[in-house]
Amino acid sequence: MGKKERSFEKISLLPANEDDGQIDINNGFYEPQYTVNECLEYIGFGWFQVKLTVVLGFSWMADAIAITSLAVLAPALQCDWNLSPEQTALISTCVFIGMFFGAGFWGWFCDTFGRKLALTLSASLILVSFLCSSFAINYNFVLIFMIMEGFSVAGAGQSFSLCWVMCYQDLLQSL
Repeated sequence: MGKKERSFEKISLLPANEDDGQIDINNGFYEPQYTVNECLEYIGFGWFQVKLTVVLGFSWMADAIAITSLAVLAPALQCDWNLSPEQTALISTCVFIGMFFGAGFWGWFCDTFGRKLALTLSASLILVSFLCSSFAINYNFVLIFMIMEGFSVAGAGQSFSLCWVMCYQDLLQSL
């Protein structure tokens, strides 16, 4: 697909009453308006989009690992620390409580400061919360770090909108 030449067309608009003369827009030059999809189709799907998809794929994997690790972590802690079924269920619940509060925060944060910074901070917090929960010394610390994990994982969901915007929709619809 070759690059399109950008051209400016000389136009003049006549009002309904021709006696009023011509209306001049931008000194007689008309600059066409483009949608985001048209711009991305013009640019094409290149290395930037490939690298973006790989990086965002790691974000999606972290999101999936956070949820699936609960299936391993909760029964192991139940056996090692002699937890009741209610205490075991509270571990998973804390992750979803963190996601509940994190979703609103990360949505606001992305709109205010940008998705790149939000994803970087979210990924950093995911790493810290995973490491901290790995070395938690008692049940209360596990609950705190699970809330922190859920809060940070909620920011990883913003990567879907970033991917949707940066990859043109024709390619995504064909996948």
